[in-house]
Amino acid sequence: MYRMVRLSSLNGLVEEAGTEKVLKNIALSTNVSEAVSKADLVIEAFVENVEVKQKLLDRVENAVKSGTILATNTSSLKLTDIAANLKHKELFGGLHFFNPVPKQNRDAFKRFGNIVNIRHFKPQGYAFWMKD
Repeated sequence: MYRMVRLSSLNGLVEEAGTEKVLKNIALSTNVSEAVSKADLVIEAFVENVEVKQKLLDRVENAVKSGTILATNTSSLKLTDIAANLKHKELFGGLHFFNPVPKQNRDAFKRFGNIVNIRHFKPQGYAFWMKD
């Protein structure tokens, strides 16, 4: 991850000052609960398998603070299927970003992707996604 951020800077996709800011905000952990306990947004980008994503998001949802937005990066699975077992479906959505990010041009990198909502999405969740 650190290497990708540094390469983005070397390739002119991110300014050096931005690189340092990003690196200071990265914390690695192998403990799901520890990793997500203080997060405002958790993006799941795991294997494209509904059951696996559901199990992971169940663990995540039970570990996050109240009001945390959960997202999936899937591009091929139905969001309603992934969210079927979530307690707070209104705080779940899809966040599909470009891959591989370092190959995108600067404008695409800044936009970074698209937001996909599902029928349960409530204004609280939508407002979070639309913040600058």
